[in-house]
Amino acid sequence: MNSSSLKLEPLIKNPLRSHHICCNIMVNNVKNVSRHLRPKERKIMITKKAIKAEYDYYLNEHREYVKKLDAFSEGNIFFKSEHRQPRPYVYINGKEIYLPKKKQSLIDELVEKKKVSESIIQIKKNLKLLEEMEAGYTEYGDIKIFQKTGAQTDVIKRWLNMPRNKNRYKEHNRIHVTPAGERVRSKEELIIAILLENAGIVYKYEEGLMLDGNEVYPDFTIKRKRDGKIVIWEHYGMMDVEEYRISNRQKAFLYEECGYRPYDNFIATYSNGEDGVDIVLLKQIIEFMLI
Repeated sequence: MNSSSLKLEPLIKNPLRSHHICCNIMVNNVKNVSRHLRPKERKIMITKKAIKAEYDYYLNEHREYVKKLDAFSEGNIFFKSEHRQPRPYVYINGKEIYLPKKKQSLIDELVEKKKVSESIIQIKKNLKLLEEMEAGYTEYGDIKIFQKTGAQTDVIKRWLNMPRNKNRYKEHNRIHVTPAGERVRSKEELIIAILLENAGIVYKYEEGLMLDGNEVYPDFTIKRKRDGKIVIWEHYGMMDVEEYRISNRQKAFLYEECGYRPYDNFIATYSNGEDGVDIVLLKQIIEFMLI
């Protein structure tokens, strides 16, 4: 039996397990696949196809749980400790209503509703983690190809080896580390950096740049292979904060005045700090602008 004939069943039936679930998914996938492979074949471990299959499974589970949730009775159950005993109440339209034992069928239904609601929350977390995993994961074969062929021209190598002028402001906040060893400040920047590295695109993070006498530190500075042009990528990750939004709007005007324009040599992506980033869109930007 080879790896392509294996059927990888969903590994987690109960979505209410720990938020570390995705790490366990991958570990278990490795164990399940490895049992069916001869030792010399075991370098074929986790694939992006397996990650995608896990994602599709949870997406379908999410749809099913949402349907279930719509079918339950109105209200949310909770329990109060009274006379050293938990007593069930339902919260409806801002009112707390006690549920006596004769309402046991309703109590059972609302308990099940609570389980379904919590399942939906955990499934959403799993989906987000799987998206990030798919973005950052490089299969074994891709790593070997990268090692054999390399990803940098001599021009880019020389550019990388030029003296650096990195941003030293609050360096301790760079707590996220990419597979290539670059430290970045936010999870969203981490995703962008990993996507760049996976595409074989080299970059400088927070490299100093003079704009009309003002020194700025773009998130990513990239020397594009196809034409040697410097491309700036700024990710504005707190657009829900007014002060941040105003400050970076002025910075964007400065970029444009100094010749950095969208769809040419300037990339700007945005988020509000809660919704995260669209990984599919980021991949499309990289393919269109940088490859």
